[in-house]
Amino acid sequence: MGIESKFALGDKVYVLKKSKAVQMEVRSIIIDENGVCYSDCLAPYISHSYPSHECFATMDELVKYITSE
Repeated sequence: MGIESKFALGDKVYVLKKSKAVQMEVRSIIIDENGVCYSDCLAPYISHSYPSHECFATMDELVKYITSE
């Protein structure tokens, strides 16, 4: 079984941070028993990481996620 990463290091992604849509650069990729997460910090224990299903390539994708039921 392989694990695929949706984004690569250096990619820009859109996430919700404190209820606001922001763009961040993927600086680290964390793979654990819960799946793939992305962080804007090289030390993920210091910064918040975001699961792959909460990271989006475009603002439009993020808006569709927020407004879907």
